[in-house]
Amino acid sequence: MDVMEQLYDVRNVPPVSEERLGAARARLVATTASSALPARRRILHVPQKVLAMAAAVVLTGGSVAAWAVVSSQTDPHTTTTIECGQDTYIPVETGNPVLDCYAALANQEATVPPLTGWITPTGLVAVLPTSEAPPAGSRPLPVSFQVDAGIRYATDALGDAAGPLQSGCLDPSAATAYANSQLALAGLADFQVTVGSSSATCPSYIPILDPQRGSVQLIPTGSWTAAAARNVTVVLDQQLAHQLAGTCATTSDAEAFARSDAASLGISAQALLVSGAGAIGSAASCARAFVEPGGSVDVVIWQVGLAR
Repeated sequence: MDVMEQLYDVRNVPPVSEERLGAARARLVATTASSALPARRRILHVPQKVLAMAAAVVLTGGSVAAWAVVSSQTDPHTTTTIECGQDTYIPVETGNPVLDCYAALANQEATVPPLTGWITPTGLVAVLPTSEAPPAGSRPLPVSFQVDAGIRYATDALGDAAGPLQSGCLDPSAATAYANSQLALAGLADFQVTVGSSSATCPSYIPILDPQRGSVQLIPTGSWTAAAARNVTVVLDQQLAHQLAGTCATTSDAEAFARSDAASLGISAQALLVSGAGAIGSAASCARAFVEPGGSVDVVIWQVGLAR
């Protein structure tokens, strides 16, 4: 039984030595050495991902991608942003909130306190030090809890900084077709896609994903800009997409590409986080990588069943 399996079996993550902390960090999410992110009350992994009330908003490569839950009661299995410590929010990458919170804290702190997961009364997920009380009315996070993989994949694919919705100059019908194709890959083919009109010559789109209503809204935000195209994280995203498009690479191959490409672009190892998100579809075999820019450059890798 490896470290990940052991952590799945318990809700509390105990403090470990610096040596074991480094090993666990590498095995859990294949991250690099600890980065020097300051301050406890800030966003970990992707500092621009902020949960405000029941909406999570992501700023990517000069454009905006957003996922909003409009009901007052959220299904915790479709919440793609979790609270990791008081007032600190992170994306859920592996699907297990405790593992992701542990990895995020391990990336900036020498010692991680014991952690416990909770489902709050509104349906959001909070992972807090065991010494801290959760919001009143919270219930323990089940040991086998996983955030829905399809929702996580759709969030990454539709909000991809260098993806077609951000940089492809798609007209509304083409944007709808692309969104439907990604939803189908994620097992969400029954989601309804609507798109606003735009007079921009090269529109970008904000995807608003609402799991409770089974819908995605694509909101035009203006033209793709040269400044966004020159953003180093967008360039990294484009390079990875090009490298992985012609082959069915493994997760480890994609991780190696990500680290090599990031180094060639001058992105330091301390600022780079790489994690394997898992698999989508029964025939998943081809790696896809999505880059989320911010204080740290976060590369999320999926294995997806693609036509060869």
